[in-house]
Amino acid sequence: MPRFWLAGGRLLKLHLIATALAALIFAIDLSLPLGVAGGIPYIVVVLIGVWHPSPRFTLVVALAATGLTGLGYVLSPPAGVPWIVVTNRGLALFAIWTAAALVVYHKRAEVRTLVVGEQAKIANRTKSDLLANMSHELRTPLNAIVAFTHAIKEQAFGPLDHDHYARYINDIHTSGHYLLELVDDLLDISAIETGDLVLREDSLDVTEVIELSLRLIGPLAKAANVSLSNAEGPDLPRVHADERRIKQILLSLLSNAVNFTPRGGKVTVEAELDGEGSFNIAVADTGIGMTKEEISTAFRSFGQAEGAFVRTHAEGGLGLSLTNSLVKLHGGELRIESTEGVGTTVTVCLPKERVVAEQHLG
Repeated sequence: MPRFWLAGGRLLKLHLIATALAALIFAIDLSLPLGVAGGIPYIVVVLIGVWHPSPRFTLVVALAATGLTGLGYVLSPPAGVPWIVVTNRGLALFAIWTAAALVVYHKRAEVRTLVVGEQAKIANRTKSDLLANMSHELRTPLNAIVAFTHAIKEQAFGPLDHDHYARYINDIHTSGHYLLELVDDLLDISAIETGDLVLREDSLDVTEVIELSLRLIGPLAKAANVSLSNAEGPDLPRVHADERRIKQILLSLLSNAVNFTPRGGKVTVEAELDGEGSFNIAVADTGIGMTKEEISTAFRSFGQAEGAFVRTHAEGGLGLSLTNSLVKLHGGELRIESTEGVGTTVTVCLPKERVVAEQHLG
């Protein structure tokens, strides 16, 4: 049955309906021998409490129904065996109060659910606000660390006196850069949870974004001795999407693919339209692969697949979780196919509604 939180005139209507029904049932009760089925129809009055926001109303109408049932027994024309009549009235009272108890219990459970839900929303909002504030506070010193260590690492003011200093500075710079990326991911996750992250959508040439992403990830792949290749299909249409977020998605997938692929491996990017008209971008690697359990873990924030090779990399964090959220924000789906020891293919599936059907050249 539908349930409404009513106010004002609608509450008055409920009261009038309950009163009218009670009066009608009582009139029939007085006109027939034994009343109307032992007073059972009074349950209808009690059930009106399902639409009423106050459990007290249900108790009031249950009391009224009890009184009318007893009064109907006294005033209705006598007939039948007295103990049968009394039993019928007793069953009617039992049914009335059972119905009232069920309605009251349900209403109170409904109120508790609403309260708990509201508290959960407040707690989630508080957590997100705290996360956003903390992230902003962390970004300032991390930016300074990255900037200063970069200047020292590049020996902007002359050579360093000892090789150890150069190695330490490089480690500090790498760690600071990783922390800064993690803070940026935290800010994005917080914005998505609070609904504050807004896509800046435009007609986008995905080919250019893929080529740029491959160039940006190139130094990482070269250092890891992993080859990169672009196998996108010909004559790809443009898509309506946020260029910065699509690039962020690709860089995250490419970075993970490179980091989790042994030396001498290969990472391939392929973009195409599928048979249903959806735009798919697949990043495939010849890395360590994952089990089904590890895939579900990798989708969680700060979750990553286990394994000796994986543990040698400072990756995981919010990467795949954030990527999945950004894809969903575009109305798409992130799919993972993986085989342990063979490799992994992660596919970004953008809905066909985002494909720009016609190309208008100036």
